[in-house]
Amino acid sequence: MKKILKTLFFTLLVTCSILMSEVVAAPSSITVTSGEKLSYIGSTYFTALKDTNGNVVYCLDFHKSTPHGVTMYMNGEGGDGLTYIIQNGYPNKSITGNASYDKFITASAVWWYLDDTTGSSNLPNSFKTTASDPHNLRPHIIKLVNDAKKAKTPTENTHIIASLSNKRMHLSSDKKYYETDLVTVDANLVSTYNVEITKAPAGTIIVDENGNQKTTLNVNQKFRIRVPVTSIKNSSDTAAVKLTTKYVYYRTYKYSANDGKHQDVITVKPEEFVKNASTELVVSLPKSNVSILKIDGETDKPLKGAKLVLKDKNGKVVDEWTSTDKAHVIENIALGTYTLEEVEAPEGYELTKRKVTFTIDKYGETKQITMENNKKPEKTRVSILKIDSETKEALAGATLVLKDKNGKIIDKWVSTTEAHIIENLPLGTYTLEEVEAPEGYELSQNKITIKIDKYGVTKEVTMENSKTPGEEIEVPKTDSQIPMIVYLLGIAVITSGTGLVYYNAKKQK
Repeated sequence: MKKILKTLFFTLLVTCSILMSEVVAAPSSITVTSGEKLSYIGSTYFTALKDTNGNVVYCLDFHKSTPHGVTMYMNGEGGDGLTYIIQNGYPNKSITGNASYDKFITASAVWWYLDDTTGSSNLPNSFKTTASDPHNLRPHIIKLVNDAKKAKTPTENTHIIASLSNKRMHLSSDKKYYETDLVTVDANLVSTYNVEITKAPAGTIIVDENGNQKTTLNVNQKFRIRVPVTSIKNSSDTAAVKLTTKYVYYRTYKYSANDGKHQDVITVKPEEFVKNASTELVVSLPKSNVSILKIDGETDKPLKGAKLVLKDKNGKVVDEWTSTDKAHVIENIALGTYTLEEVEAPEGYELTKRKVTFTIDKYGETKQITMENNKKPEKTRVSILKIDSETKEALAGATLVLKDKNGKIIDKWVSTTEAHIIENLPLGTYTLEEVEAPEGYELSQNKITIKIDKYGVTKEVTMENSKTPGEEIEVPKTDSQIPMIVYLLGIAVITSGTGLVYYNAKKQK
């Protein structure tokens, strides 16, 4: 009854596995044929066997007969450890590069593993320690045995994950492709994966880190998606790829002869169970962008506070914003012609009346636009002071005019003892003239040229006047020796007499 239940349970297990996985079923019986004898450590040897299908088989009990030409029947599983040895030994993997050495290592590992885990004595102690090992095969056997002791048949599902931080493509260095950053792949239980392009413009390819075109890669390899620039026709296009991988794991099975005299064996081609995993990655094809930066017209530094609008060719507002110290980026802009306008200038700056027109004529490009603002002119002052040419003191009463280069009078005034100030003069060349001199002074014939060549300056100008020469008193010339005092007394007498006559006449009236 137990044997029947065991058979039913095993049948149910295999049936479930078939439902869940792709299975290459192990045969219920095999016929073993003989092979070459191998001996590389001490005097221990074994015979490499095959079945009639050409599959390598390994014996499990050194003390029984080798089943040459014997038909053997399935009698349970080999277990995780033996499965690991078969998977990682001959003929599934090369250990040394020499097939005969690899057969010997694998067979010896089977016996050694059973000795360590079941208490059997397939191999003498000398084989494991001191027996001659001219080809240094013992370390390979020990490693295979130790790894087999830790092996477990995987029960978890395999998975595959594609990681890409920026899913927007960019122009390649040769400018022939738009490409992704490197895609990182994480997968468990597998060593390779496949990349299938499911949706993309014509000519899209998959390349590895070195630019080599590939569709099958190792899990530690990264890849890029590349789309030819000439294939992009629509800014809303995307590219999609599917990553697939599968994990094949094995369950080895024991086979026994009915006579009980021959060794049990395990097949080298075990039953295969396949687990599949897949994931999709969708990336955006390059979009057309425009980057707009407001700058100071003199320093070229970013300028905050300007209110800007972008319009399409029909005058429809596409975007409006206030500038900051960083460029304003408008993404996914459609092909066409656009006009950039300023509607409000930053504080302290003149409104830019110039409109900037640009065209987006292909997908994937980024236009970088700058618009300048000039500062408002600062007050320009001219300070004009009339002075005495000798004393250099301020002189009132002069009538002055300031004319532009065309002779037009800009200002006219009469000087005082304070400087006359004229503000906000436009840049240009001016002439200062005097049209009427102060009383007692000669009219100045000197015209002074004043040049204003930048805003925010104060020009200080002085214009001099010389006094009008007065009538000089002539002193009589004489050769007499009359002292000067007599001459002066005479003048005094005459003056006194004149005053007396005037007094008497007035008194008579």
